[in-house]
Amino acid sequence: MKTRIINDLRNFYLKHRETIHILLVEQKMREVCDAYYMDELTAREVSQALNITIHEVNGRLLSACSIMIRYKGEIVEGGVR
Repeated sequence: MKTRIINDLRNFYLKHRETIHILLVEQKMREVCDAYYMDELTAREVSQALNITIHEVNGRLLSACSIMIRYKGEIVEGGVR
């Protein structure tokens, strides 16, 4: 179940990356999401690559996921409804 949810979020992120980047106003959150979803790094690898703590990685991923879930019905090809 957990893997399916993560894969669904990854696919959604990759499909709507540009629009999601607009919603994720913080640059570091965008970098964390790109590393996690695009490069498929683990949270620990993201932490090392971006020189931030694993707690910061987890917090930013959690915030980004909540934003993606909140706006999932609003995001369409090329923007937000």
